[in-house]
Amino acid sequence: MVPYLVVKKLNKDFESSGESFEVFKDLNFEINSNTSTALIGESGSGKTTLIHLIAGLESPDSGTIKIGDFDIWKYSEQKRANFRLNNISIIFQQYNLIPSLNVLNNIKFHSQLIKNYDQNFRDELINLLGLNKLLKKYPEEISGGQQQRVAIARAILTKPKLLLADEPTGNLDEENSTKVTNAFEILLSRYNSTIVIATHSKKLAQNLNVKLIIKNKKINKI
Repeated sequence: MVPYLVVKKLNKDFESSGESFEVFKDLNFEINSNTSTALIGESGSGKTTLIHLIAGLESPDSGTIKIGDFDIWKYSEQKRANFRLNNISIIFQQYNLIPSLNVLNNIKFHSQLIKNYDQNFRDELINLLGLNKLLKKYPEEISGGQQQRVAIARAILTKPKLLLADEPTGNLDEENSTKVTNAFEILLSRYNSTIVIATHSKKLAQNLNVKLIIKNKKINKI
């Protein structure tokens, strides 16, 4: 296995009410290509922050994050954004759907933007995630769990080299969580993606190749 994501000596503090809080201290880990990894830890342990750091959305205080050959924090914001657009898909807790687009166009948006649109795969994901009856609706017209599945379909449709997901099954029942897990499996087996998922779900974590736990500002394999 070849390491695809390499994090070295990562440090991150937050300022709040004039005080500094240490989130990570000399964090080191590697994730191999074409694997699925669960990030586990208590609320407030830094799972979401780590997802944002890897994606280049939040800056570390020090340390390096390499995705393939791209040292993400050595480059300008524009180069990071371009790399993220073409190599990474992110599933946020807040869904981040575009209000002015219906469900179908939300699903298509990212993959069309990077000219990687696959209509057959789109239809497969729509069927798998049970979105057929929602395609003409707008985000405000559907439930939180439905919005979450739309966001997941949008991210997976790009066939990303790296998929980062923050609690992707947080608002889903067991049946829909299983559908999402199956969609992730397609990315791994068919498209050789690397998947990193921050989750509280023990069932989802059990279906992933590697489990990493964040505790006391460090990260360890379990």
